[in-house]
Amino acid sequence: MMGRELHVHSHPSGAEHWRHVVEIAALVVAAAWGFYVFVYQERIKPASELPILQPQLSVHHEMLSAQKEYVEVQFNLKNTSGASAELDGMVVTVYGRRMATTSSERIESPLPSITELNRTLTISAPTLLYSFYDSWTPFGASSKKAAILHGGSDFRERIAFGITPRFFGMLKITYAYCYSRPGSGPWPVHRTQRPDGSYFFSGISSTQLSSNCHGQSLGEYFPV
Repeated sequence: MMGRELHVHSHPSGAEHWRHVVEIAALVVAAAWGFYVFVYQERIKPASELPILQPQLSVHHEMLSAQKEYVEVQFNLKNTSGASAELDGMVVTVYGRRMATTSSERIESPLPSITELNRTLTISAPTLLYSFYDSWTPFGASSKKAAILHGGSDFRERIAFGITPRFFGMLKITYAYCYSRPGSGPWPVHRTQRPDGSYFFSGISSTQLSSNCHGQSLGEYFPV
């Protein structure tokens, strides 16, 4: 006579049941976090994020002799976003300005909404000293000339020249730079000269200029 098989069924306690629920929830959260880090942050977000370039301008000058003064302008662009940017074009223009030995009272309006009462030393009109123009593949340069700035990287341009010592009291520097997503160009852009002889972009539409190009047209000032 065969003995009967005995089957023992155990039921998890309430504490064990909730432990399993918590473990499953932790696995789901970990999977979601992995998707966020490795898929969204690395692929989806960079693809939808717009590149942002932050400019920085500095000037170094020193006397070389009684009749020579060395000036070096450094213009940096740093990609502060997570998206890659392609440089399209750049213009940096340097002017010299002199200060008179006497003051005069005058009312100035540098912008339509600004009025200034000025009783300081009179400053001369800007004298063009140097204008630097550069372009890359999107603005018609050779296909071999491309400059891609990935997130966190930077681009540096140095411009060096000599001036007569103590002839100018300050330098006024204007600049413009254009960039886009890699592979967005090319556009029919070429170099042109303004009435004062400085360089700028020609052939770019006003819409494209406002969306792709940035800069400082009023100028930044540095003592020399």
